[in-house]
Amino acid sequence: MKVHQIGGVGYDSNIYLIEAEKPVLIDTGTGFNIPGTLKEIKKILNKKPIQMILLTHMHYDHTGGAKKIAEAYKSRVHAYGNDAEALMGGDGSNTCARDFGERIEKMDISQLSNNSVIDCGDLNLRVIHTPGHTSGSISFYEQNTKSLFSGDTVFADGGVGRWDLPTGDYNALSTSVSELLKLGAVHLYPGHGPYINDKAQEHIRMALRSIQNSFL
Repeated sequence: MKVHQIGGVGYDSNIYLIEAEKPVLIDTGTGFNIPGTLKEIKKILNKKPIQMILLTHMHYDHTGGAKKIAEAYKSRVHAYGNDAEALMGGDGSNTCARDFGERIEKMDISQLSNNSVIDCGDLNLRVIHTPGHTSGSISFYEQNTKSLFSGDTVFADGGVGRWDLPTGDYNALSTSVSELLKLGAVHLYPGHGPYINDKAQEHIRMALRSIQNSFL
């Protein structure tokens, strides 16, 4: 599986482009550098279009660029639960767009279901509901390569997402990290910071210890 990391500069989340038969983009950053992002995508895919844009959660640093990238490629945007509804409604509070001094435009969203499988042609991504950072946070798992795209649920080196933002929940986040550990992931692609090859379990285990020790 070919995964390209784009963005991750400044406030931008990591943007992951999966170079599959049906190319997929996971998260889109703030959109502050849309020309640069589109240039990178074009360089990788040439004239091949992005089939789907998958959003791990509603926060502006992950979703601000979604509408413009979707328009550029005429692709559908997908999200989960209350997070999808916040994006459809242009909710500046729960998406934290106002914290960036921005407004998020209403956008069309296709709702994902927990444990549904996204067909990318030569690979599949399973949707895993991982609430805690937000109520509608999701991760994506590719079974054959044991690759986990964890959004802001788990980061490298034992980091976890904040639970003190709108719809966040400490207990839900702790449970979500525990569930991700059960997958046996080998590669970890988090929403911010470096990605981890070969030692994902070690980093998720550190994250679980970190969050369980938070209130001790």
